[in-house]
Amino acid sequence: MNDLVTRGLQPASEVEQARFFNQFEEGFALARARVGETVRDFRVAGTSIRLRFAGDALVPIIVPGLSGPISGIEPGAYCEICLWDSESTGIRGVPAPRPWVDFTGKGNIWGFESARYRSAYQWSESSVSVMDREARRAAFWVRSAKQLPPWVLAAPLRSILHWWMELNGRQLVHAAAVGHGGHALLLPGRGGSGKSSTSLACLVRGLDFVSDDYLAVALDPQPRVHRLYSTAKLAPERLGLYPEITARCRTVHEPGFDKVVVFLEDGFRDQLKQSLPLKLLLKPRISGLNDTTLGPAEPLDIERALASETLLHLPHSGAHTVEFLDRLSHEIPCASIQLGTDNDRLVAAIQNALSAPISAGLPKERQPKLRPFVSIVVHFREETPGEMRNLADAIDAQAYPRKELLVAVSGAAYKMKDDVTELAGQVRVLPFDQPVGNGQAWNRGIRESFAELVIFIEPGDRFPDGALAALVNASDADPNAAWYRGKIERWGERSLSPLRGALIRKSAFRECGLFPLNFHFQGREQVDWLERANEKGLTGRRIESPTLTVTQDAPPLIVKPDLRLLRAQLARSREPEID
Repeated sequence: MNDLVTRGLQPASEVEQARFFNQFEEGFALARARVGETVRDFRVAGTSIRLRFAGDALVPIIVPGLSGPISGIEPGAYCEICLWDSESTGIRGVPAPRPWVDFTGKGNIWGFESARYRSAYQWSESSVSVMDREARRAAFWVRSAKQLPPWVLAAPLRSILHWWMELNGRQLVHAAAVGHGGHALLLPGRGGSGKSSTSLACLVRGLDFVSDDYLAVALDPQPRVHRLYSTAKLAPERLGLYPEITARCRTVHEPGFDKVVVFLEDGFRDQLKQSLPLKLLLKPRISGLNDTTLGPAEPLDIERALASETLLHLPHSGAHTVEFLDRLSHEIPCASIQLGTDNDRLVAAIQNALSAPISAGLPKERQPKLRPFVSIVVHFREETPGEMRNLADAIDAQAYPRKELLVAVSGAAYKMKDDVTELAGQVRVLPFDQPVGNGQAWNRGIRESFAELVIFIEPGDRFPDGALAALVNASDADPNAAWYRGKIERWGERSLSPLRGALIRKSAFRECGLFPLNFHFQGREQVDWLERANEKGLTGRRIESPTLTVTQDAPPLIVKPDLRLLRAQLARSREPEID
């Protein structure tokens, strides 16, 4: 069987990642030679960007949504982005450098984590973004301009702009921002929290507008918000509430996308601000009442609202992103806003918040050391919604501020994939529509997790009070260990997986590879991985605190050969082609 399936993928070398990037530049050169070149320049978030299109098929897709078009770039540092598609140029794409399972939901490619090179493969768009950060060069490829979904119109080149902004001391965040009196406030939150409705209500009533979805934030030399796009997104059923927008702006609504894309430059150019000083952070919540009121908010609440979508959507976001969001939420005054149904009163409340001096809601003192994110991965194989809910409640109750639960559901448990949205805390689902072994579920959890610290547990497991904090404290005290495991209180005398409940550094998986997927390793995936870790000289540390309570055994492992599973594993080991 393919060794990649048996032993787990190893990280890509710098040479391999450079080769992947160079192949896209070579493809662009071939495409440009065949169909010519179109150049467009932009001034975005205080930085210069040059777009070089092979032909013009992608121009109407990418250009209208970007803010800050200019005629020519002054000499100096700027980002050059080469764009091409296969359909109009006749130049094929680049073979994928990894099996499909190593491409995450937000576009990361497992093992491609060089400090110099960035890459993201958006499956839903059939597009690839790559960047050489040192050379300030990037490339964007798509199979067909006609197949790009409408959300690309709203936020074109988001991944590349994310990487470029980081190089310039800015951070892309998922939030809305509006202004009044020369200052702006930021509205973070998940989709459906009221960000877009609030920002557009402010726009049509004359306030300044920066963004309703994604923007760049700078903290130095002073906090500022920067506009990236000239678009907004709104649910179709709410578009009728803003007749001024439909009368003055071009809108696009295509099947398969639950939002209408609005091009605001058409009708509100004077109110679109490229940049404004940031004065206030407001966490929105739809109250259902008539009036809009402001209340208190903790910096951690603001950070969680920012992180929930920012970390989920931006490739190569991670610990450095969390550190930025932590600083942002502590350095800017914060509050909550209960959004009422009367838009006139809502806008008046925002105007008052931006006009009044900040005398309350000042950020509290930051902790001396940033607590890292911890990702907890659990694999459900049976349909047990009660246990899933109880486990999520127990983890949410842990007195540890930054944690997420990744729930892998496979086989009979696949029916619970939609129930995850109702669970307490920060929870995401990793669905498998067929039965899979623990190795495959755990590997997906490693790839998809936000954190650099990962824990694997089973249904029925519980963390004693303070367990997560005790494990993280151990990792702080001994940064050289690869994993940390405390005492386990368990039911019965059956042996447990050697890493069950242990806190493991993700860097150890980058060095040793992932868990094996070969059928013959089922039940001993962790044993095999520990053998490889030992060969690499990696060691763990035990702590005296109880950190896991096991209330039931894991479901029995499959011991009879499953030919369907074997065939699926063989198919996954084959490398697909991007084009």
